[in-house]
Amino acid sequence: MLKTRTRRAGALALAVVMSAGALAAMSRSAEAAGGCRTFWVAPDGHDGAPGTKKAPFKTVQHARDVIRAKDLTRNMKCDVTVNLEAGEYPVTSTIELDDRDSGSNGHQVVYRSADGPGKANLVGAEEVTGWEPYQDGIYKTKIDT
Repeated sequence: MLKTRTRRAGALALAVVMSAGALAAMSRSAEAAGGCRTFWVAPDGHDGAPGTKKAPFKTVQHARDVIRAKDLTRNMKCDVTVNLEAGEYPVTSTIELDDRDSGSNGHQVVYRSADGPGKANLVGAEEVTGWEPYQDGIYKTKIDT
């Protein structure tokens, strides 16, 4: 009786390994067919570029817009990844994400700091310059509200 259980457990483990291998092969197949997309964004990139590692986009907004325009979140077979290279990304308006930016079929659109946590920073502030003495150690400047 013990031998039978061992054989069944071994067969079950083999079936799970084969299933994981089949899933990995399916994922590679979907990626080769263009289903899994990876985009790159870099502070020195250009939004007219194709969004590859060698020719990255400049803004997160453009990466989002390309994913929307190509309708990459419909019937997903694997995750879509947006890699942000290390550096600062000036953000002058709200980056809005909605249902068009969500995944489907259990897959996600992932925005990540490619060089590690905290290496890619979205900066929503602008430096205030033009300070001049006002009175008693107080300075003033004009700002555009």
